[in-house]
Order: sequence, then C-alpha cells, then structure tokens
Amino acid sequence: MEYFCNEKYQYHLGEDNLELLDGILRESQGRGIVVIDKNVLRLYQGLIDRAFAVGTIGRYVLEGGEKSKNLAQIEALYAKFAQYGADRTTPIFAIGGGVTGDIVGLAAATYMRGLPLVQIPTTLLAMVDSSIGGKNGIDLPQGKNLVGTFYNPRLIVADIRFLSTLPSLEWSNGLAEIFKAALISETGFLSGLEAGCHKYFGSKGWEENEGDSERFCAKGEGKLSADRANEVSTGADNGTLPVGLYQSLYRNHQFLVYLIRSAVEEKLYLVDRDPKDSGGDRFKLNLGHTFAHSLEVASSYSLPHGRAVGIGMILATSLALNLGILEEPLMPRMKRLLGFWGLPVSVPAGLDWKAAVDSLAFDKKRHLGRSVFVVPLAAGKVVKVEGIERALLERIFNGSFSTYSGEGHLSVR
Repeated sequence: MEYFCNEKYQYHLGEDNLELLDGILRESQGRGIVVIDKNVLRLYQGLIDRAFAVGTIGRYVLEGGEKSKNLAQIEALYAKFAQYGADRTTPIFAIGGGVTGDIVGLAAATYMRGLPLVQIPTTLLAMVDSSIGGKNGIDLPQGKNLVGTFYNPRLIVADIRFLSTLPSLEWSNGLAEIFKAALISETGFLSGLEAGCHKYFGSKGWEENEGDSERFCAKGEGKLSADRANEVSTGADNGTLPVGLYQSLYRNHQFLVYLIRSAVEEKLYLVDRDPKDSGGDRFKLNLGHTFAHSLEVASSYSLPHGRAVGIGMILATSLALNLGILEEPLMPRMKRLLGFWGLPVSVPAGLDWKAAVDSLAFDKKRHLGRSVFVVPLAAGKVVKVEGIERALLERIFNGSFSTYSGEGHLSVR
C-alpha cells in the first residue's frame, strides 16, 4: 500500500512496499549489495531475504551508532564493494537509520565516482529527514559530518512496518525532526500538529497541560531531573519516555502518515529550492542544529541526534528571545510539544558547555569565521544570526536570560 509518493525525488512512503525494489534489481540483472544495520537484520531477516530473493546480492552488516561514522568504516565498505566486484551499474541498498544512510551514501557517492544508491530508511528520523536531500557524511574528532557529499539516491522506499519495532528512544529522535519541520513550515504544519495532538491525544494528557508548559515540564516528562538528564545523555531509555504514546501513534496510521508526509514535503520543498545548501532556503532545515551538533560533540555522541535537536530548538528560541527578535511567544508551545512527547527541553546535567562552545569552531555552517545559528522569529519564519558573543552563549547553554547588549558583531539575515 502506498500512502505518498514524490516522483521527482522517487520518495515512496507506504506499507509492505519493498516490491518497489524490483525495478532496480531488474535493471541491474539481479546484482547489488545490501548494507544493513545489524539490529534491522536481526529483527527483519526474513523480510529482507524475501525482498532480495532473486539475483546475486552481496551483504555487509554495519554495527551502527554514531561512532561508526568514520573513515575506517568507509574504507571497509570500499573493500567490500571491491570484493563483490561492484561497478557503476551495481546498486547499493542502505537499510537502516540515519547513521547507515550517511555512511553508505558517502561510500556509494565516492566509490568509482558514484554507484546507484537506494535508501531504505527503517527509523522515523531517517524516513522524515536523513534519507532525503542527498546529504551524507562521516564525523571527525573535531566535529560532526565534516566529511561528506551531496548525492541523491535513485530511490527511497520508506515502509512503516519497520516502525513497529522502533525503540522508544528512536521515536523521540524522529519526532524532534518532525517538530523542527513543523516550526519552519509556512503552511501551518505546526498548528496542524497541535490540532492532531488535541484530536487524538487529548485524553492522554495533552489537554490538561494547555497553556501551562512549565507545570507540565516540571512533571518530569519535559524538563528532566538531573538523574534522568544524565540517563538520557548516555542514550538510556526508561519509563519517563512516553512509550504508550509512541505505541498509540504507530497504531494511528492516519496521524502518523500525516506527520511523516508533512515533514517530508517540507524538506523536499526546501531541498528543491536549494539542492546544494548554497545560500538559498535550505538553511531553514538547520534550525537548532548548530546547538544540537555542539551538544552531540560535547557528549562524545552519547546524546542522540534527535534529542539534541529538540534541545537545540529550545536554545535557538532562547537565543532569539535574548536578542530581542522573537516575534511571538514560541517557547511555551515548543516546551509543551517537546515535553509531551518525551523530549528534553534543557541541556543535560553535567554536560560541559565550554566543550560545546569550543566545538562550534569546527561547525560546517560557519561563515567568515563566525558561527551561524538558525533561530525562529515566529512559526514559519526563521533567520540566520552570527557574531554571537561567547558570554551570551554561556548564558543560553546555562538557561539564563538577559537582553542583548548590542556589543560584538551581530548579524541577522
């Protein structure tokens, strides 16, 4: 069953739709290489075996995890491609989450200057974000995604069956990117998202916290205790994540498909206007990401990307508030949304803000030697700011507020 298709970028969202791979396999006369996350293979080996039952298919199993995004892993993939006799007609199938897609995308883009790439995202984050737009990359000790290319896949097949076994931590990671897409959208996605929460989850606590985000966060599902923040920072998953909500969301296919489709359409719209992230509107997709990447680096990548993005959006909103450029009261809406769905709204206790700020020197979004932050002014309206003083960043990371003094070299564009 197909729920949504974008023909230009060959993005297909559906259920039980892996037969869409048949065309690529016929074209390659049954040859190809599957690179798959080990956990996905463990859970879905039968499904994968059936999808690739015909032909001569090589297979390579990835360990997964952000720490596997390194040059050694790319070299290992090159060796495997050579072992299987890959040529420029051999499709590479990336099956897994965002890390798998990033690694395999870079290897496929650079081996023999480009092999056909097929993305089969199996996490919510990969379905709505990382599989789309052609970006791939690996990390260096100095920072995240510092080596990479733009290389669009020939085909993206998102089968929501894979979400049936998605760990609750991965649900929260994917929802963070959906919420980012809602906040930057000019089509009213944020209001539609909130309306859906009202319609489908009003009885599960959404309504009782309307207009009272601080009280809601204090309940422990948004602003985390020091102990819980530490657990989240190490990637732990326990009962404070609203597991029941995620299960309800998966069962509610109508709302789930709405969320995925809306986030995908928002990203494809911006990618289409600015394919290489070269000064056009694609920058909007980096809302909260400068902060998020610095938090990931400071935590040695123990803080998952999606949860870092959730915190990053709060910090970006706080920066806009401190700079006096926020045009509407977004903070309560964002805290309520993030907190309700089990995402943190503050920097984890014990994380070294100095290490986070220091890592900004290697952020790939820097402009003329200055860090660039994408911050919201209102729902559907974001800008880039740069020239932020270190003292203000310290206050932002530590959760304090003061009005911008006007010193330094602030630029808003």
